[in-house]
Amino acid sequence: MKKEVFITSDGRFTDEENNIVKIPEMWEFLPAGDAGVTRNVTKAGEYIRVKQKRGRRLISKGVWAPKEAIEMAIAKMTTLRSTESYEKSKQYRAHKREKDLISYQEDFKKQIIIQLSFADMYHDIAVVLADKITQFATPIGSGTVARSSTLPLDLKAQKAINGWVRHRLTPYESLKIARVKGARANARKLMYEKGLKVFLPYQKGGEIPSNCPLKRELESEK
Repeated sequence: MKKEVFITSDGRFTDEENNIVKIPEMWEFLPAGDAGVTRNVTKAGEYIRVKQKRGRRLISKGVWAPKEAIEMAIAKMTTLRSTESYEKSKQYRAHKREKDLISYQEDFKKQIIIQLSFADMYHDIAVVLADKITQFATPIGSGTVARSSTLPLDLKAQKAINGWVRHRLTPYESLKIARVKGARANARKLMYEKGLKVFLPYQKGGEIPSNCPLKRELESEK
């Protein structure tokens, strides 16, 4: 048995057609979090994968599987993780992830600077701002659009600027948004357009107002 079910707000499990799915007796739940154990459980063949809908996103909650399959998977991974070769492999993977992240962040930062399009006289500010937006958008596991593998880098950069502007230069986080379709998207668009106006003097090479929200934000983080 291989199924994918969705957990409802009242704790029931349903399939794509909203039919109730019953969990077999003697099965146990393995919460998401340990990819190695989960992978071995699903390789065993019988499992029910549980997801939860949050807006447009699907969050993996874990899997239901026969108790013995979970116990065997845990035992197998415990033995494997106790070996010297596994520890060396773990350290190598961690080092590679860090190296890859640094390289990706450098490319991302360069693309942010291009997208900001600040005048030459404000290039240093663009560099500082690009670094802050990159740190805001690219942490591993953050789930932000910058970590998506399906978008080109320039679009990721533009969306990262959008998010940073919305959260740091506008009152978006304190807005009371009606729970109706399209309300949040409209609020995001309005706040983003409001925030973008702050960039205009930097892009045109004009004088920066003393009450500039961007200037205030950057100075507050020094």
